[in-house]
Amino acid sequence: MNQREDSWESHNRIERLVGELARLAMSVEACEALGVNGVLSDQVDITFAEDPLDYIAYDLATALTATDSEDGSTAEVPPLLSTLVAEFKLCRALKGQVDETELIRRTLANLRDE
Repeated sequence: MNQREDSWESHNRIERLVGELARLAMSVEACEALGVNGVLSDQVDITFAEDPLDYIAYDLATALTATDSEDGSTAEVPPLLSTLVAEFKLCRALKGQVDETELIRRTLANLRDE
């Protein structure tokens, strides 16, 4: 394991962030403040419907990688908080609920693959 991979083994950090996304997604006030409604209209394609948890896990891993990037450069533009919250809400609307434990596991797996 390299040092970057070790830093992502912090299950507690990912667990906390997923919990925060869940709370933000349930808060009308937070969603209004973030402008969540409509934010995904030009961002999500059909692959979201195939596996929404994987979609969110990848975006969350991308955002975290960009945040922790030592040189400030990333290959992709990371998703914003409003995008992550909207994806969480859309997943919940599609599946009825979000398996937060599975989202944490998949996010960690995506971070290890980078």
